Amino acid sequence: MRKLIGDASAKAENELKTELKNELGHTVIHEEAEDFRVYVEALTLKDLAHIEPLPYRRVLSKDESERFRNGLRTTWGIGNDYWFPLKEGAVPPSVLAFHTDYFERINGLHILRDALERRGVSTVLLLHEFGDPEYEVELGIFEPGYRDGGEQYSTSDPADWIVYASHESSVTIGGEWLIDIFRGLHPECIGLTYKGPYSTPDLRGTWETS
Repeated sequence: MRKLIGDASAKAENELKTELKNELGHTVIHEEAEDFRVYVEALTLKDLAHIEPLPYRRVLSKDESERFRNGLRTTWGIGNDYWFPLKEGAVPPSVLAFHTDYFERINGLHILRDALERRGVSTVLLLHEFGDPEYEVELGIFEPGYRDGGEQYSTSDPADWIVYASHESSVTIGGEWLIDIFRGLHPECIGLTYKGPYSTPDLRGTWETS
């Protein structure tokens, strides 16, 4: 295992060096990598007992990403543009779109994780607007949101549910079984669907800037 970790460190060092053209950058990267290798070599079983394991997160291969994206296109009609509520046309009956303010108010993340766990989902696929890197992560760290990877599509295999987080402060829940859980816990959510990115007292949002 020490050798495998050392090999991974050397691979990362070499890849980082190709991104930098100056000698000082190469020196710093080498020193950091060497410090890491020395640390790994010196670790004892007693040391490891006090290290908390990292949550599961795996980078998807390009083939995997494309396969899962094709699945979303087939099942949910997702292309290369925006999805509901930003997509033109009527929102499908199996989809609910909320402003992030309302989603946070009802602790939507807890509802979502709990529903997926009871459905038997243990890992979630995260597909991003800007592509690589895309991930498979454990359910416990899954959190839909618009971040460095841009807009985010979250699902699992099979894709009988989806969550879409957009740059316009929206969180969209898809899947009849999943939205039934939200409607059961919060019947008022039907009348509090997304109306725009700017915050409003009714938590629906608006497109009006004044």
